Amino acid sequence: MVPKNQDQEWLRQLAGCLLLLSAVVVVWWIHDRTSWYLAIDQFGYLSFAENLRAGRVSYPSDLAHMLTYAHYGETVDAFGQTYILTDGEFFSRYAPGFPIILAIVGGLFGEAAVHEVNAVAMGLVLLAIAWVTRRLLHSSWLGLAAALMATMLPMELLLWSISPLRDVPCHVLTMSSLALLVPLTAESRPSRARLLIAAFLMGYAVSMRVDAVLYLVPCGLLLWWQGPWPKARLAAAALTFLLGVSPLLAYNQVATGNPLLPTQALEFNELLSRAPKVPQAAEGASLLARILSPDDAQAADAIKGPKQFRLLNQGGGFRLSHLETTLPGNLRQFWKIFGSLGLAFGMLGALLSVRRPILLLTTVPYIVLATVFYSFWTRSDPRYLAGAFLLFTPLVLHGVREAVAALGQFREKGAPRLGYGLGCLVAGLAVYLATGIDRNVASALPYVSLALLGGIVLGTLSAVWRGSIWARQMFAVGLAVLLFGTFCWRTHRSWGGRASFGAEQVALAQANFEALVEDRALVLTSYRYGRPAENINYYTGADAVYLEELLRYSMGHLSTVGMAELFEKPVYLLVDAAEAGRWVNNPFTKGKLAFELIRRIPAEESRAFFVASPRHRGIPLVLVRVRKI
Repeated sequence: MVPKNQDQEWLRQLAGCLLLLSAVVVVWWIHDRTSWYLAIDQFGYLSFAENLRAGRVSYPSDLAHMLTYAHYGETVDAFGQTYILTDGEFFSRYAPGFPIILAIVGGLFGEAAVHEVNAVAMGLVLLAIAWVTRRLLHSSWLGLAAALMATMLPMELLLWSISPLRDVPCHVLTMSSLALLVPLTAESRPSRARLLIAAFLMGYAVSMRVDAVLYLVPCGLLLWWQGPWPKARLAAAALTFLLGVSPLLAYNQVATGNPLLPTQALEFNELLSRAPKVPQAAEGASLLARILSPDDAQAADAIKGPKQFRLLNQGGGFRLSHLETTLPGNLRQFWKIFGSLGLAFGMLGALLSVRRPILLLTTVPYIVLATVFYSFWTRSDPRYLAGAFLLFTPLVLHGVREAVAALGQFREKGAPRLGYGLGCLVAGLAVYLATGIDRNVASALPYVSLALLGGIVLGTLSAVWRGSIWARQMFAVGLAVLLFGTFCWRTHRSWGGRASFGAEQVALAQANFEALVEDRALVLTSYRYGRPAENINYYTGADAVYLEELLRYSMGHLSTVGMAELFEKPVYLLVDAAEAGRWVNNPFTKGKLAFELIRRIPAEESRAFFVASPRHRGIPLVLVRVRKI
């Protein structure tokens, strides 16, 4: 007889082998699809890491001097909210934890290795969620099932792993820290070494994402439940946590003058406001097309008229007033990711977790707190709730396992086997048919739901014929095997894909660009074409800024070119022909600016100049040299 809630040794080893194999396959799959094309966040992390490797925390750019000169004494956003200008220097808005890792990896293994960090991190996330699930549910097979569900359910973890983003590495630390704090048995508790390691990992997670501080709630509850603790051990854990969070505190002191004031605190500057969100540069793009230059009094009054466009510092995204619209969206995210079947059993698992306090304290408080906290943001985004989704997965598995185990208790009480078994199967099929809408989702959710139903059927049959102990075991093994088969099938179908913008494309675009522009150039472009500015700034020796940002800076054509030349920076336009025409025909600068066409770039070659976007397959552009007459 298989011991209750425990795996036999050979089954545990087999589950471990399948888990490692799955993690390796995921790492390799992401490696093939890792994109080197940078958007806002990726540029922010990589440029911060590059600065750290050079021994500085600020970002060196002539644009900082230009904006300081134009807006002396004001705090100015730059590079699409990735940096803030203060005291004449650019400081990153992001916490330093992830850039530190990128800086170390880049220094040891080179630039290419930096782009592989998240592929490895995704493999570690699978191990971490399997680890915490195994400790919570005492089943290696359910740990494997949780890892496979995290891979296939539409949590978008794979999407965030194909470029340098901090979310996935942060989940490695938080899930590992929770796993270390979960006791092996109800009577045991973590050793001193486990407690200190957990404290350091959680502290460093906060250094990567400040909002990881929310995980201190389940950590504190776990410590409270397992208490009392020796004061010396708790003090050592607190000091170790501070050691992990020390990079953030030190950076805050340098960037803001206050170790407890992060650079992203600007998002909280309108916490109680109920006023409509102020339009930013994206909404002002059409205004930029109409107001061509503020270089004379008439145009300056026009661009300064709408007060909202004078704001130089973006923020205020965190508001209590967003709760009424964002919270329903966040709740719908759980349904979109787990489907009706998974959501129903997850809620059942949450209710039944009151009989397993460790499971309850590890999962439910964070899920509730994170769902509410992230509902204060402007919009619902699964990226914010990834930790809640990962911790909801063990609740789904717990709910199903307890349900099929309860069926086994009916059998043990003498219920008719055949009729009861057929009734359970019919009920299971009816539940799946009732969730048919899930099959319309363009993801693996329908197949995960089908595997979950298969596990329920196996558990039900085992419950009817052998009782609750076998029901628990067969459900865990059966579900994991079905999910692993689904994982292999879907991986086989998608194997061989490659990133459309990798190292080769970067090298080509870098060579093309640097061959056409002068040293220390200032390139003016638009994010309507993709994210060319971030890539030009990071991969070349030029500075790039979006025309939409110049709108926020109240800098017109003539003032921008004149200020750039004051700092000995040649100015170029990388724009479409219509935008170039607006510059040439600008009545306020006609006769004051000279234009030289450097290169016409056909649509099929625009990618070779850092112009790429999922919204288009190429845009015809021109590269124009602009001089002040």
